[in-house]
Amino acid sequence: IFSGCQSSSSEKGSITGTLSNADKITVYLQRITDQGDQTLDSTVTDSNGHFTLRNMSSGLDYYVIRTGPANVLFLVLKGGERVELTGDARRLDQSYTVKGSEDSELLRQLRQYEKSLSDSLNQAYAIARDAHPEKKDSIGIVLQQHYTVSMAEFSKTFISGHLHSIVSLSATK
Repeated sequence: IFSGCQSSSSEKGSITGTLSNADKITVYLQRITDQGDQTLDSTVTDSNGHFTLRNMSSGLDYYVIRTGPANVLFLVLKGGERVELTGDARRLDQSYTVKGSEDSELLRQLRQYEKSLSDSLNQAYAIARDAHPEKKDSIGIVLQQHYTVSMAEFSKTFISGHLHSIVSLSATK
């Protein structure tokens, strides 16, 4: 899966972006490691929310863009990629778009499906629980089973359509 993913260290990539609600805030690029997130670069947005970070990756790996402790978006970067991001700095994970990194776009699609499914089932659970509090446990079990089956079906289709992407590994969890 990793063949052809290495790039020359002489290639310089970048991550540029425009975030709404981001007047002079710090944006961090961090690599995800076994020891925690390692900060590789950071910058302060201008008054229009524009920023540029260096993509210093030499191979394929998982990264986060962070504007706060719990406000992150996940990327899969290759060395030399020139990535463009847009979104709302107050809710990055729910609002961002990504261009210039096919793997990062696939990861966004996967996480968006997971979140959408989870949100809709949580909303259905809240409505059903309020209408039938005596059945809340059995309703929860049925909805959890639906989540499991739906994610398994989505993951199978996702993986078969993206066999050569590292992001397919994220769909196996």
